[in-house]
Parts: sequence; structure tokens; C-alpha cells
Amino acid sequence: MPEELDAWVSDANALDQLDDHINGGADLGAFADSLGTSATPGFDAGGPFDGDERTQAHWTSDWVDTDGHGGAYWPYAKAVDFAGMLNAGLVDSVRRVARTGKVHNTLWVLSGDGPADGTQASLSATEQEAMFKVAVHERNRVVNLVIMTPRPV
Repeated sequence: MPEELDAWVSDANALDQLDDHINGGADLGAFADSLGTSATPGFDAGGPFDGDERTQAHWTSDWVDTDGHGGAYWPYAKAVDFAGMLNAGLVDSVRRVARTGKVHNTLWVLSGDGPADGTQASLSATEQEAMFKVAVHERNRVVNLVIMTPRPV
């Protein structure tokens, strides 16, 4: 689990790497297009994680499973298309930055703890989906991609 800066805002180096790529003059139109069409968004040639096998392994095991649901961090999130939510939010935020020239900022907010037993047995699909949100919030100078999840198990 990433080092926590506060009780509810997490620090993740990969998110800094993503923001640096978006804010560093990348071809944002092409990047947004690849996010929407790639089987491995962000890991394609020229992407922020190009050749970064460690981050890809972290993404495809800890964050999401092979079906796009919760990975090892959220093994109980089997009714949540978490990969789809993240992808849609990222495509939207990158397109807004490309259109406006604003700064991209990604925040990972922890909404609390998941189920005490770490399984989905006690959670309905609606309850699981309520625990995971991805939003894009645009301000005067910044486009925020906000990812809300429970604390990783």
C-alpha cells in the first residue's frame, strides 16, 4: 500500500508519474485516444508507464484484476467495473487538459474501510459500487481526476 500522507489522501508515485506525463507536453490528443482504445492504456509506446513492468504488474494485480474488477487491494469488489471507471475518468480529464491547457492533478481519496472480512459476501452490487467513484473536477487552473476507494486491504 502506498505511504499515506493523511488519514484519507494517499500518495501514489504512479499517479505523480501520470500527472508529470500529462503536464509535460505529451501529445494529449493521441494519449487520450490510446486510453480509449488500448488493451493496456498508459503502458503503450510513449505513455507514462511505457516499459515500466513494475507499475504494470502493480496496476494489473493490486488495483484491478484481469476482468477489470478490484485487484488484491479490493478483492471483494467483483461487481465494480473499476478499470472502466478509471479509464473513463482519465480520458475525460486528459481531453479537458488538452482542450484548456490547464494543469492535470490526480488525487486518490480513501473513503474508509471495506468489509471487515475482506470478502464481497456481505456486500450487494449497489454497496460495492457506492464505495468506488471516479470524478473529474475542473477549476480555473486545474483539472482534478479524483479517485475514491476504500482503504486497500
